[in-house]
Amino acid sequence: LYEFERFQEALQGNPENKLARFNHQKTVKQAAFRTSWESKAHSFFFGVYTPVHTGHTHMDPLGFDYTAWGENLLADPGYFTYENNQERESFKSPQWHNTVIVNERYPFEYLHSFRYGEQKKGDILLAKEVDGDAIVIGYHDNYAPIRLTRCLLLLEEQDLLVLDLVEGRPQTGDIYYHWATEQVHLAEPVFGEWQKVQMQMAYSKGLTAELLSGSVSKDTDRKEPSRR
Repeated sequence: LYEFERFQEALQGNPENKLARFNHQKTVKQAAFRTSWESKAHSFFFGVYTPVHTGHTHMDPLGFDYTAWGENLLADPGYFTYENNQERESFKSPQWHNTVIVNERYPFEYLHSFRYGEQKKGDILLAKEVDGDAIVIGYHDNYAPIRLTRCLLLLEEQDLLVLDLVEGRPQTGDIYYHWATEQVHLAEPVFGEWQKVQMQMAYSKGLTAELLSGSVSKDTDRKEPSRR
């Protein structure tokens, strides 16, 4: 209630809503930003979540989702089911989120639908708005001695730049993005299409891209096909 009252005060005393556009919740290691409170605003939600606070948390440290033009573009897949089965594990896995893995393995052990193995430290190092642009930087050490660091930049209220730093010498590295649509065309760059929205993704030289099947869930026992 206290936080809600502060939020209302910020809106009333700030016609452009600038105070309410950025939110960094340090205790749970997550940050959210939106360019405005219009339905077509660009927004992202970024979390580190390690060590995890609850078994509901997914295995996606440094994961984020991205919304723009009224569409959920890069999605957290949701939960679909709470049963202890393969679909539950897939929906919680980093490969079904927008994050990074190394050596083709989970950042920590998946034991059960609501239980994980030991996790190492991670946190958000920086979260701020500068002249209308948003920047968030986080890291985690679950692949120690390898450290993963990610920076998100939302520039000029329209372009999302993702920078990933791998410190150490992994054998392999994979960056996963979960598109909340089936209409994804693999080329250089990659294109994704929604009913009235088209998104273009370019990636650094030296990387290769592959399209995988996926699913997104908006409610229990409901899922829709997507692409990763």
